Amino acid sequence: MQQLIAGVAAGSFLVGAVMFYKVGKWRGRSISKDKLKTQIEREQSQDAHNDAVEREPPVDIGDEVTVGVKEFRSHHSGDRQAVCKKEGFVIFVEDFPQGTEVGDSLDVTITSFGSNRTSAEAVPA
Repeated sequence: MQQLIAGVAAGSFLVGAVMFYKVGKWRGRSISKDKLKTQIEREQSQDAHNDAVEREPPVDIGDEVTVGVKEFRSHHSGDRQAVCKKEGFVIFVEDFPQGTEVGDSLDVTITSFGSNRTSAEAVPA
């Protein structure tokens, strides 16, 4: 039910944003499509975070799970991390095998949770 409500909310926001863009363009005060896309992405990210805060993580410390790699990011420590998901829950994996690409699956062990238990960190199992 929460996913349905979140989907309707995101869809409503998107429709409103497109109308705002079109009316602004018609009135000669359009905003760039890139800026509009950034606003939409920021709103969707905030909605996903709010949903994550309200639910229990689908994993626990010590669990061995298989996750899919969605993207890579640079950690503040300078290390590269794989950004993975399990049932929509974000899991950051360090020390993943060389040659790992987006779309690959990794078997990992959950080692810790982030603040508010909205994400977790893991190492290859």
